[in-house]
Amino acid sequence: MSQMHENSPQFILQSKIDNKMFTVDKSVIEASTLLKNICDITDVTEPIIINCPGASLEFFISLIKNENEQHKNLFEIFTAKNKKKFIKLIQDLCILDSDIFLNSAADYILGILQLKKGRTKDWNAIRIYLGFESDFTAKERKLIRESEKLEYLFSINTENFTFPFPNKSLYSLKTDFSTPMNILISRIIQRSNHEISHLLSLINKTIKNEIDRYPIKFFEFLAYQHGYLLVLDRNFRRFLKFEKCNEIYFDILKKRKAIASYKFKICYDDRISEHEIYGCNSSNFSMSKNVVVSFSKTYKSMYNFDVTKIHSSSIEFMFFSFKEKTEIKFEEVYNHLIAKNLSNNIK
Repeated sequence: MSQMHENSPQFILQSKIDNKMFTVDKSVIEASTLLKNICDITDVTEPIIINCPGASLEFFISLIKNENEQHKNLFEIFTAKNKKKFIKLIQDLCILDSDIFLNSAADYILGILQLKKGRTKDWNAIRIYLGFESDFTAKERKLIRESEKLEYLFSINTENFTFPFPNKSLYSLKTDFSTPMNILISRIIQRSNHEISHLLSLINKTIKNEIDRYPIKFFEFLAYQHGYLLVLDRNFRRFLKFEKCNEIYFDILKKRKAIASYKFKICYDDRISEHEIYGCNSSNFSMSKNVVVSFSKTYKSMYNFDVTKIHSSSIEFMFFSFKEKTEIKFEEVYNHLIAKNLSNNIK
């Protein structure tokens, strides 16, 4: 291993601001689009000049060398939990165009926004920390909070709202954490959980437009034979039945897709028509990593279940509510629920 390290190419990074120099290996170069592009036109023996303070470059190098570890401590030590110093670090290193840095910075910010024991700051506290403008009227906030919460979450056009909000672009959004094209804010939105994603959308119309580009995030998403149970938080649970008046919601779900932070569950019953069963099958719209499939009647209903239509890396099967005593043979379960798709993690 040491011989490989010795033989790997070495590069020199030099700060244009204070002339500090650092010798790095290829992993640091590969972590930055800017550095990779410069290396294509620069001889390996020449220093790579970067318009960035040496201290910030040193932080970036440390971040890359500790890629597989938690980065929270690195940010806290470097910034001393000082917001202004953190913002300066972001502005210094955005020039490198590094996914590792941007994702780590976004995750660090999301950790700050998350309170202990799973509680989250309210939308206004998040707005103040990130330095956003609030542009919803009092009337609009009342509609979102009371009569049109589901419609707002799904971004369904009503006489009170028009989605997407016109002339609202993330690139021109004013924020304390401003970066070119506000790419850091975009990463924060992408990587947020169901709680923070919704709270971010309540801050202003520009952020709502950006959130609508991605799947709808829930805490739990349960698909039953007659519809869906959507759980956003402790104050929002809504069951949508398979009725014509709800078709617009189902169309939005399938178009936008859905992510369940905690659990995506399918309650399978082979007595229901195939159209309804696969109308609420996770393969149509779920991007959750974990799916729970429960068989609510006899275990033999698994023979009619098509496991290949579950596009998830992990599936948990549950059997309950048997009307008659029976023994489930492992061979049957294996042949019908496991062997047909060995790429999944089965529980």
